[in-house]
Amino acid sequence: LDYDDATDIISQLSEDDQKEILEEIDEEDASHIRNLLNYPEDSAGGLMNTQIIRINGKLTKKEALDEVIRQSEEMEEFYTINVVDDKNHLVGIVSLKDIIKAKNTIRIIELIKADFVYVKAETDQEEVAKLISQYNLTSIPVVDDNMHLLGRITFDDVIDVMEEENTEDILKFSGVSEDEELSGNWKEAVKSRLPWLIINLGTAFLAVSVIRHFDDTIKQLGILAGYMVMIAGMGGNAATQALAVTVRRISLNDLTDNQAYRTVLKEFTVGLINGAVNGFIVLLFALFFDKNPMLGLVIFLAMTGNLIIAGVAGSSIPLILKRIGIDPAIASSIIITTFTDVFGFLLLLGLASKLLL
Repeated sequence: LDYDDATDIISQLSEDDQKEILEEIDEEDASHIRNLLNYPEDSAGGLMNTQIIRINGKLTKKEALDEVIRQSEEMEEFYTINVVDDKNHLVGIVSLKDIIKAKNTIRIIELIKADFVYVKAETDQEEVAKLISQYNLTSIPVVDDNMHLLGRITFDDVIDVMEEENTEDILKFSGVSEDEELSGNWKEAVKSRLPWLIINLGTAFLAVSVIRHFDDTIKQLGILAGYMVMIAGMGGNAATQALAVTVRRISLNDLTDNQAYRTVLKEFTVGLINGAVNGFIVLLFALFFDKNPMLGLVIFLAMTGNLIIAGVAGSSIPLILKRIGIDPAIASSIIITTFTDVFGFLLLLGLASKLLL
């Protein structure tokens, strides 16, 4: 069992159980595991495996191959060979293929790739996953602030991280705390979800206040009640689409100001077109069933306006939250739902009170 996997298992135990197990196993293995337990679980240090192939750059081809064979005896697999100096400073990486193909007299230092990718021990595990995915790496070395080689993280470790991060983002996106265990009981679920529902309830009062403000309009035009639900629902769906795409883009890349502007502009355009098309369909419905052209125009304008607002809000709000240091997956959905409900009702009822009464 690799040290990183053993550490993951032992970290789930109580301190007393950890101490008891570590006292029973080989001292060298226990030392490696204790070292890994000192790092935060979601950092590169907590993710890395200290079993690693490292050779001195001064070695010749034959000496290097002998050293690789010696070090790999207790390893399940390795993908790259790390090259260090006399003080264990990482100076580059080299593949086994390059060593085998090299001339017998060559020194390893002449074969290294000096422009390699590495991470510090305190680097967040999500950033590690991004780097391995971006550069198509099979493993990535972990170093301290002085470039001392500490360990490695392999792509199979990152697969677990990506699954964990994706699950966390899905829960956040749905307004569920990341603290809720998928296999947890109902008490944990209530504790996790109730605060977000209360916040959502508070924002819902804003939409209610808009409806109450136009109480007379609704009394005189009761038919608007059905269209209110339609416009709010369409706005919510459109905002969720824009939000999902934007949050995904943020998770994959740190968007520049220009890219952020183009993202919002794109969603504005999408909202305008989708709003106009759907608004026109509802306009025809109102003409055919309600025999009221002005009602159709009001609904057309409200639908178009709300889908534009949905696109802009769904793209700009997560970008703003990201800029001020708030995870956009947590708060975006609640804010955006409020936007589309409030402005959907405001547009429909406001236009109706001006054009139909």
